[in-house]
Amino acid sequence: VIGYTTISFARAPLWIANDLRLYEKNGVDAEVVFLRGGTVGTQALIGGTVGFIASSGSAAVEAILSGADLVILAGYSNLLDQMLVTKKEIKTPAQLKGGKIALNSLSGGSILAVKIILSALGLDPDKDASYLALGDPASRFSALKSGIVDATVLTTPFNSIAKRAGYNVFDDMPALKNIDYPSDSLISTREFIRKDPVVTERVIKSISEAIQFYKKNKAQSLAILAKYLRGLSSEDLEEAYPRYFYGFREKPYPSVKGVQTVLRWSKHPKAKDADPARFIERKFVESLDKPIAK
Repeated sequence: VIGYTTISFARAPLWIANDLRLYEKNGVDAEVVFLRGGTVGTQALIGGTVGFIASSGSAAVEAILSGADLVILAGYSNLLDQMLVTKKEIKTPAQLKGGKIALNSLSGGSILAVKIILSALGLDPDKDASYLALGDPASRFSALKSGIVDATVLTTPFNSIAKRAGYNVFDDMPALKNIDYPSDSLISTREFIRKDPVVTERVIKSISEAIQFYKKNKAQSLAILAKYLRGLSSEDLEEAYPRYFYGFREKPYPSVKGVQTVLRWSKHPKAKDADPARFIERKFVESLDKPIAK
């Protein structure tokens, strides 16, 4: 079972691999399921309910610091792809002080990403805002439109929809241009990959093949995404395609720099002295060019 923790365009490789039966082609009987939020996903991994999750690597880093037997196996995008969207009357960061921000969940990658964004805007993320867990992008945007919250974070193309509707999107922030962030990672447990290294290799191979398909077959890829991202127009999907064309990496090595970003922001007492290399395992991505194991 492979879980994903947010409904986002960034989950394209997982969905494409599922719909094209790439897992099956590579010898894996896979079921792809939705799990809300990185914390729920890591709990499912630890409990053995799922074998892998596609999620932000930040939740995994925090869990590993607390002693969980998790590991980041691949990082197919290291973009900080969430963008701050505020209600129409909030036009500057200072106006957001004391405001409420809607998130997917109150832990893991969702809240860490917004704290990085707020800090880049000159705000204190721990003092200048409060947070509400309201689930998927559609629910968060509805809360913004109804005035329940003052802001939320959205990924492409949801941020573009909000901008066209007159909401303010902070999408041009120089401080975030070159940040390395493990936003889209494949995570498992070390126990699982010890027991099933062949399955692990084949799942990563399937996702890598899905990325290659995405980059070579735009129309078919967008048709698959339309099934999972219901309610988005063909224009919305077209607009998002190039961002992830350049963001998805065909060789999805897990990023040491991305882990370092999370450790710098973590308040866990062990984060300061942690070796970022111990949170990742590169050998499965390194084996992508080799024939798949029998």
